[in-house]
Amino acid sequence: MRLKDRDWHLIIFFLNAVFVIVGYAINTYTKQAFLGPMKALRMGFIGLGLLLLLIYFINKPSKWKYYGYEYLGLGLAIFTGIFFSYQLSYSLNKVITFLFPFLYISLLFAYLKSQYTIPQIGLHLSKIFQLTYFIPVLVLVFLERGALGSTDISKSVGVFVKNHYGWATCMFLLLSADLLTNYQIGKWHRRLTYLAIPIAAIILLGSGSRSAWVSTLLATVVMLVRYDNISAGAKIFIIAAGVLAVSYFLADSNSAFYARWDKTQQQLDAKEEASGRYQWAFYAYQEFREKPTQWLTGRGLFDYKGLIHAGGYHNSYFEILFGCGVFVFSYFIFLFVLRPAYFFFRYYSQHFITFFPLLIIPFFESNLTGGQFLFYPWFSYMMFYGINPVKKEKEDKLRMGKIQSKKIIAKEIIAVVP
Repeated sequence: MRLKDRDWHLIIFFLNAVFVIVGYAINTYTKQAFLGPMKALRMGFIGLGLLLLLIYFINKPSKWKYYGYEYLGLGLAIFTGIFFSYQLSYSLNKVITFLFPFLYISLLFAYLKSQYTIPQIGLHLSKIFQLTYFIPVLVLVFLERGALGSTDISKSVGVFVKNHYGWATCMFLLLSADLLTNYQIGKWHRRLTYLAIPIAAIILLGSGSRSAWVSTLLATVVMLVRYDNISAGAKIFIIAAGVLAVSYFLADSNSAFYARWDKTQQQLDAKEEASGRYQWAFYAYQEFREKPTQWLTGRGLFDYKGLIHAGGYHNSYFEILFGCGVFVFSYFIFLFVLRPAYFFFRYYSQHFITFFPLLIIPFFESNLTGGQFLFYPWFSYMMFYGINPVKKEKEDKLRMGKIQSKKIIAKEIIAVVP
């Protein structure tokens, strides 16, 4: 976009997303030596974004109708869970790191819905997060010596951990597919994307991240089955390239594929004993059985006192279930799983595939606080897919004074933005 067309709300949102990834790299590389200052800076960026959005809505009170008050309700419900915590002050401090970024994103989406069509929102999200998750690709290429081209990068990386590289490249590849197939992006942007795709694919396969592999596979299947804007020849090329790449990695017995296969076999043989996540959740479940009222209230979000693992469940959904109880958990699942899944498979999956990693990866990692690796794309895309495109199209036509009586077709709703 030209300078005069730049949207500072989107620029600040982009900076918030980038700062998380850069902060992760700094904290991992320095062994969290700058954790405090980085957290303060991150909250400062979020505060700036919130302030500017509040000023916008104060000056244009009619735009509040676009706000999803169900997100405010969910945020407040999660916040009240701290009152059942064993460690109130600790739980409060952690919940704040979820609440303010969460409310910031919900307010940003009210702004986006008031200003942009669904194709335009999809374009902005794709661009912002494609560039954000390209950063780990650049880091591995230029800073992680010996990692690029390795069939198992786990012993060659130090700026990000291997799972971060897997998640980042998964996101980058799917976002690139969304951009290339739906939008007319700039010539150099397109060329650089095509150049980066094979590099990102190699990193993804060498990362050993099973959640990223499964997410990419499911998204590719949806693209091959549902996409109607790429040719049959392109689909055949994607399948052939994928088979060749996997075959190359399977030919090396020291690859991440074999390492992950061995670990999976060990976990299956040992069942729950090999799964730390299962044990951590099982202890919380046992406590709920002993104290049945906690099924209603939870034991306090981010409060792990008395559990076997003080670092959490490593599962975003379990964090809500055991932290806030079944009612808040059910509402969370409705807003961030069921409703987005319904609209995604009915409308969006013909044009967008960035869904599965943001559904699956949170099951294996906690992404509930604003500094987590996938926090911004997770909540942003689930809010995006939670928009009813038919209703939104009607609102846009009313807003632009272009009411039409003809039937709205899904393909027209998610049209390509010139």
